[in-house]
Amino acid sequence: MYNNFLKKGLVIGICILIIILCFPIQSIGNALYNVKASKESIYNRFYINKEENSGKQIFDVGEDIFSSCKKDLYGVFFVNSDIGTIVGDEGLILYTVDGGKTWVRKNVIEGFKTCIINSRFFDVSFFNEDIGMAVGWDGTVIYTNNGGEKWNVASTGKNVAFFSAQMLTSTIGFSAGVNTIFQPLIFRTNDCWESFDVIIFYPEHGGSNYEADLTDIYFLDTSIGFTTARIFNGEGAICRSNDSGYTWDTIYWANYCLNEITFPSDSIGFAVGDFGRIVKSIDSGENWSLLNSGTTKDLYSVSFPTEEVGCAVGSSGVIIRTEDGGSYWFAQNSGTKENLNKVQFLDSENGFVVGDSGTILHTEDGGDSWEVLTRNLNKQIDFQHYIDFLRFHFFKFFSRLYLNLFSMLELM
Repeated sequence: MYNNFLKKGLVIGICILIIILCFPIQSIGNALYNVKASKESIYNRFYINKEENSGKQIFDVGEDIFSSCKKDLYGVFFVNSDIGTIVGDEGLILYTVDGGKTWVRKNVIEGFKTCIINSRFFDVSFFNEDIGMAVGWDGTVIYTNNGGEKWNVASTGKNVAFFSAQMLTSTIGFSAGVNTIFQPLIFRTNDCWESFDVIIFYPEHGGSNYEADLTDIYFLDTSIGFTTARIFNGEGAICRSNDSGYTWDTIYWANYCLNEITFPSDSIGFAVGDFGRIVKSIDSGENWSLLNSGTTKDLYSVSFPTEEVGCAVGSSGVIIRTEDGGSYWFAQNSGTKENLNKVQFLDSENGFVVGDSGTILHTEDGGDSWEVLTRNLNKQIDFQHYIDFLRFHFFKFFSRLYLNLFSMLELM
């Protein structure tokens, strides 16, 4: 009887100790945040516990956010001047609600586990503040319906690379890319990625079909859409669909790769490609004419907030701007030689750019000056990861202690 009383007392005491030590960690984390603990003081305390699961890496706790600063960034999407999302290498998703002054890392949730898909995200797109999607390597398509607080997995672990995403409506979305046998393909959903159709087609030229990467996808409405293509012989194409993406026709062929396309209006469109190439259509894509960009650098992304004002970015830090619908382009000083992979202008003055090695740029004067937002990221820690780290390992340690003591008591 005495032994049973002793056992119960020890069990109750250990449970109380676990509660005391595990759950006040939030207060510890908040205190650390309030005093703005330095990178050096906690850098070496972070590590990742990985569990292989169907080609994905399951993380019990968070990753050191400082390593995010040097990851290559490929996609940026701001729904307004304050709220934006950036994606990049190794499953990186960053979120801001203050125009890039501060950033928080977001994770993918699958079931009850935090799941960081450790592959490259190439693009992100939102329909509104709540509903969005992101795509990347391994056939990865993730989506959110609460502004990125929780990202859900629609597809991953496939032999596909997706380079572009568009969340056109609250339910209709597209991802474009290529599979491992070089078939250009599109995933299309009608129910916000609860299910999707797989569409495969080949750009056609001179009576032949060509293997290609689909580098971008852009729909004007629920019926008419466009893709750009990187043909495997180094050429490029623009294709158009008139039936919501189920069938496609090649409408333009070039002897250089085309990387991105945008339409500031239903009739006027622009596409950019390698060697500084920019083409323009004024008849909804029926015909395209080559513009003089003033650069020979590869151009990866283009944004036109109006029919007249536009910006393109690309290799070696190049930024060019037009204010007359593309007739004349002039260079702007980005302050970097890193490749710039994506540009988005919300209006003629307010724009964001992301690129290699964690480059994040912002302008409020049309690109006359660019603020480097990466320095803001360097100063921050997502302390929820640190809190989760401490809570998890305290719990694991005392759980094991409890089991060991209980086993010993059983032998008494």
